[in-house]
Amino acid sequence: MSEEKTKSHIVFLTGEYLPNPSQLGACIANIVPFLQAADMLVTVVSTGRCDKKKPYSIGDQQIIPAFSFWQRMHCHFLEKDREKGGSRWYRHLAKGVHLIDRTIDFMKSFTPGVNVNQGRKNAFRHALEQVKQPTVLVPTCFPIEAVAAAADYARRHDIQLIPYFLDPFADNVSVHRTQYNQRRKYKIHLAFEKKMLDQADHVLLLEHLSSHFEETFPELKDKFVKVEHPMLVDLRQRLANAHGSNQALPAFAKYLFLAGTNSDINLKTKRESDVPQFYCAGSFIQKVRTPDYVISVMIELAKMLPLHLNFYTAGDCEKQITAAAAATPHTIFAHGFVTKKEADCILLMSDVLIHVCNKNRNQSPSKIYEYLGSGLPIINFYYNDDDPLIETIAAYPLGKNIKIPQVIEWDQMLSRDVRDIYNWFLQVQDRRIPFAEVKKLYPKALPNRTADQLLKLIR
Repeated sequence: MSEEKTKSHIVFLTGEYLPNPSQLGACIANIVPFLQAADMLVTVVSTGRCDKKKPYSIGDQQIIPAFSFWQRMHCHFLEKDREKGGSRWYRHLAKGVHLIDRTIDFMKSFTPGVNVNQGRKNAFRHALEQVKQPTVLVPTCFPIEAVAAAADYARRHDIQLIPYFLDPFADNVSVHRTQYNQRRKYKIHLAFEKKMLDQADHVLLLEHLSSHFEETFPELKDKFVKVEHPMLVDLRQRLANAHGSNQALPAFAKYLFLAGTNSDINLKTKRESDVPQFYCAGSFIQKVRTPDYVISVMIELAKMLPLHLNFYTAGDCEKQITAAAAATPHTIFAHGFVTKKEADCILLMSDVLIHVCNKNRNQSPSKIYEYLGSGLPIINFYYNDDDPLIETIAAYPLGKNIKIPQVIEWDQMLSRDVRDIYNWFLQVQDRRIPFAEVKKLYPKALPNRTADQLLKLIR
């Protein structure tokens, strides 16, 4: 028997993956090297992207893209558009197909039955059939279609199944479109969750989700293994390694490595501008989190402190951001979407990082641990008094928590919050925390911790 066949073969099923991953994909990408170091074979089945339509490799891991019919058609028309040198006809077809796909998905979410997109589930199933001799499947939620496809495959082939819940499914209003629809179909979706959990050998759960699962499914408590987002990494060292190994980095970021990887260097001496740079990245979605209060606070703060607020974002709140940038062109800058590598470099060139929590407290963004790993000052805007990230930021010496008030309270809270941030900034503006100290504060968020937990579960 060959050495390859004697190794355990872990297959992750997740959202968009390397080289430009979603936050879920980034979580998996952080874990993989530790599994490979433990002599595991790793394959990743990921949501398809138009620039990677066929299986490809990064390092020693194979990535197999999963495309539904509509996703493949969308990519086909985009490719035709490029071949024709920017044909408006094919561009409109691509947009039309994408709109049809989203519309069908939206409408089906209100019909009877579980909110699982069968086309995407089948895409993951077909991609799994290309994997040679998997021994354990680790699907992430989300996408829930990855969990459904992995459960079907594991049942048919009698292999180990370890779902990895980074977000809830039944208790998730953003997935089910409206609060009414979530309540209406809650029992159906709980039954679906239980079916997946019953079949699983073990279940990885983020700590803030554990209460929901333990209270709802107490009979399955022994299967649950609590972990944290595996996103606490030394970004400066990671980019330095990429720089040293001749991997492509944005030209503007080369200055980061002129003085080695010392996180205490004064970054402003290497920038063209001495104006404090505030950085905010990620997705803003009306039902999940919005940038409105952040924008209001920063516009007022700019009257006391010259600053640049740089948005590197996507989602359905872009109109608010671009409108604010147009109204305050010397303060707010709407850069739109950039690649993960570019975003990481820009993050390290910034002075203050801005994080916005979710409206739904049972969904906790993983990006906060990337921010913490930078050692930079962080402002955390939150909606709910019981948000678990309040305590996380309170433990960080350069952290500041700001509650987003109800709209009717903005006028009375705005001036106080602006003054608090101004005084806080004067205290932390030239301070940095070495990664060696940060990882002592949040050891559970180190990727090797989650990898070790997973290795203990593999039979």
